[in-house]
Amino acid sequence: MISRNQFSIALQNGLTLAAMAATITGCASVPLATPTEDAFVKQARPAPGMSLLYVYRNESFGAAVKMPVLLDGQSAGSTVAKTFTAWSVAPGPHQIMSKAENDADVVVVAEPNKTHFVWQEVKMGLLFARSKLHPVTEEEGRQGVNECKLIKMATPMGPPGSSQPAVAALMAAPAFAQSNAPSSAPPPNANTPAPPAPQPAAPMLAQAYAPPPQPYANAAPPYAPAPQQYAPAAAPAPQAYPATYGPPATPPPVGPVPYASPPQAPYPSTPPPPSGPMLPQTYPPTAPVAQAYAPNEANPSSTSVVAQALPSKATGAESHNGFFLRLGLGAGYSAVAVKDVRAKVTGQTSSVQFALGGAVVENLVLHVDSQLDIMPSPSVTGEGSSAVDVKFAMLQSVGAGATWFFGPNVFATASLALSRGYRIDNEDEVHDSKGGLGLNLGIGKEWWVSDNWGLGGLLRLNTASFKDSEGISYSTAVVSLGLSMTYN
Repeated sequence: MISRNQFSIALQNGLTLAAMAATITGCASVPLATPTEDAFVKQARPAPGMSLLYVYRNESFGAAVKMPVLLDGQSAGSTVAKTFTAWSVAPGPHQIMSKAENDADVVVVAEPNKTHFVWQEVKMGLLFARSKLHPVTEEEGRQGVNECKLIKMATPMGPPGSSQPAVAALMAAPAFAQSNAPSSAPPPNANTPAPPAPQPAAPMLAQAYAPPPQPYANAAPPYAPAPQQYAPAAAPAPQAYPATYGPPATPPPVGPVPYASPPQAPYPSTPPPPSGPMLPQTYPPTAPVAQAYAPNEANPSSTSVVAQALPSKATGAESHNGFFLRLGLGAGYSAVAVKDVRAKVTGQTSSVQFALGGAVVENLVLHVDSQLDIMPSPSVTGEGSSAVDVKFAMLQSVGAGATWFFGPNVFATASLALSRGYRIDNEDEVHDSKGGLGLNLGIGKEWWVSDNWGLGGLLRLNTASFKDSEGISYSTAVVSLGLSMTYN
């Protein structure tokens, strides 16, 4: 026999187990590229004959976890929440690996002049976070990259001494400078010198013009011409050579001359250079910039799938691996056989279930669990009913088991438990039993309501046998049907 206070503590502990679900979050950081580099890489396009490859992590989930990323076995830095990295690679197969509790990898077959995107998903793990890599469409990938910030990569891909590998090389290339120059400038002619850069277009105030202080052939020294005033146009036209883009036929005359712009010649009618940032290229195109990563030509042992564009739904979790949590709440019927006095206790029952564990392989989960079955107003029948004094009964079970998912999110669960019974008699005295062996079986069906949460129903059978402190044997069976909610 135990006191009412001890019984209350036991009941409270059972309910606490059934409702327990805790999530710990934090925040980690990694070195980031400059805003200019970030904006440039987000808008970049492949150089002729090359490919662009992005890996991004646009979730806030698992913000406290840094996940190293490798390209063809070489470290490329670590990602945290809302970050991405990118490479310009030669066409061919390239292996990307994400290291966490597991090592997730995917092989992307890069195609010339194309951009490929891989989503680094963060998932709950048994001890700490896991990851999974998903090739996605360009539309979905660009949207994800735009939600993130560029990290500084660990492996240099640019020139020696580059502060931001790869990005510094891209921004130093002629294509980047050209994409930021005024669009009115003509493309350089391969056979003649390029014209000088245009003067600033901002308006200028009237100012005095004085020739250089040097002697002139047609004047006796010292020569000191009087200052002249001129007011140039609000926006002086840029210097230009004749249509042949060649130097003047004769040198300019010696002596003081009034200020005037040289004759202008219209530029040839050619299409303007493309706008927007581009990876390194020139006019005419030159050989691609050397890359630090060569194609991964030999991957015979890789079991990864070749990258392909997948629909958005395929990139969601909706799978049973990693961390596992199940909560259940139901109602049913209990029957307790009191063998030594030939009596039977029955009544309606409320049930609470809780399970916590992790997947050992996909769709197979091992877990510890706890069940609490409460019979608030039992009825006593049988020959020895007068010998059974009870107005409240409860069965508590704690054990370990497994859940197997099959079909369209259908599952079966089983566990062995240590079970114990409690009862309160009509004089409000609390009686408890010794521990006994219990068996819990269940089958259920759930539907995905998010990437990781499933909601459905569970039909459960809980059986147990035990003895009380007076040596009386009990055999109990509980059947319940209720709500099941699983995170996986």
